[in-house]
Amino acid sequence: MIYIRERTTVPIPNVYSLFQAGVTGKSYIIMERVTGTSLGDIWPSLRYIEKEAISAKITSYIDQLRCIPSPKAHCSVSNKPLRDRIFWT
Repeated sequence: MIYIRERTTVPIPNVYSLFQAGVTGKSYIIMERVTGTSLGDIWPSLRYIEKEAISAKITSYIDQLRCIPSPKAHCSVSNKPLRDRIFWT
């Protein structure tokens, strides 16, 4: 997350701790709480122009993320692009 914060204007919460717990070895991130209203909760009530502005901001963030050089430390499990119903990478 620090890597992204240093290279973009994408809002990133502060990370306080990262650890694996117990026998399962599940990973956990303790991070700053992000206040606000869930976009999914208010989307139906927004005007078209507001939806356009939000979509443009998200597009800007995705464009910035795509331009970041890989730190050569992480990759997808399948080493293939992520397929998402809304955003394709």
